[in-house]
Amino acid sequence: MKKLNYINLPSHFAREMGNFRLDPSIPLPVEMDDNFNPEDFGIELILSGILNIMAYDRNHKNFAYYRDFALSSRPTLLAELSQAGIERAHVQDYILAEEIFLAMEGLEPGNSRTALNLALLYEKQAEAYAEKEDWDTALSMKKNAKAYYSLSKQSEPPLPEAYLNAGYFFMKEGSWDKAKENFETYLVIGVDEEKRDKARRALAEGAKQEKLDGLFKESYDAILLGNESTGIEKITEFLKHHPDIWNGWFILGWAHRRLGHWALGSEAFTKALELGGVLPDVLNELAVCSMELGDLKGSRKHLEKALAAEPENVKIMSNLGILSMKMGKNDEARGFFLTILEFEPEDPVALSYLEKLK
Repeated sequence: MKKLNYINLPSHFAREMGNFRLDPSIPLPVEMDDNFNPEDFGIELILSGILNIMAYDRNHKNFAYYRDFALSSRPTLLAELSQAGIERAHVQDYILAEEIFLAMEGLEPGNSRTALNLALLYEKQAEAYAEKEDWDTALSMKKNAKAYYSLSKQSEPPLPEAYLNAGYFFMKEGSWDKAKENFETYLVIGVDEEKRDKARRALAEGAKQEKLDGLFKESYDAILLGNESTGIEKITEFLKHHPDIWNGWFILGWAHRRLGHWALGSEAFTKALELGGVLPDVLNELAVCSMELGDLKGSRKHLEKALAAEPENVKIMSNLGILSMKMGKNDEARGFFLTILEFEPEDPVALSYLEKLK
């Protein structure tokens, strides 16, 4: 919870706002910091205070009144928040994105699309914390993602995208039975033919792995927990039986890259691409290995292709900036890092490299 103060409106402010009646006897929360200027006071500060309560204090005695106040005073509020939350998530500002989506959940409980946005956000956070080797937090975020995927599938009529994304989530962690169930449901209720084709391909791929003895999942979990060597042993055994599964090679490359085995990582990621895993994450990982191996032109080709697929991915931009520095193109590198700051003003990597470039 942020620091909130409460104000009372004068009694003559009592009025009808559509189906909502403004009650001056109920104090309104206002978000203020130490630099608060009374001249800046307005509805935005009240809404900010209310959104904080929507996100973090749902047992507040005036919760329902504040929710109705916010929705009545700003009819477009939910649409604005949704756009802002998605934008924050795209630039990996996970803390603010989470706060926005939690506020939306408070404003409109049971909204399956908000639940899906939170599921996707927590899934991304799990991956980010795993990269930082913060295993406890990564597993906690993964648990949150599972919970919100479940919530996103409880609406009527059902939200097709919830099942599709849940399928990919379970597929990534090797829970093939759950992945299959979600993809099959999507094929029943989904209407987007391109996404239906992707679901069919995922099912076909999963069908090849239904008889696995758990090697894939054990490998993924081992690497997630920092046991890369164990993960490599298990995924290598998996690939002996299923050498045509691209995400098996991705897992192998991921483990080698984390250990600094650049050549082995590059081989595995290249194999993943050959088998159809043309995803920004695969390209970005391959680019890092290529860069470390001295193949700067190859690294740039992979990063540019990844950025074309995800133009606002600051991780890819950061690697492009580092690569430009290695190529002696400092002005170009500075441009990449400055672009990152437009999306994320406090990005520590960009700030650090810009300091080096002075």
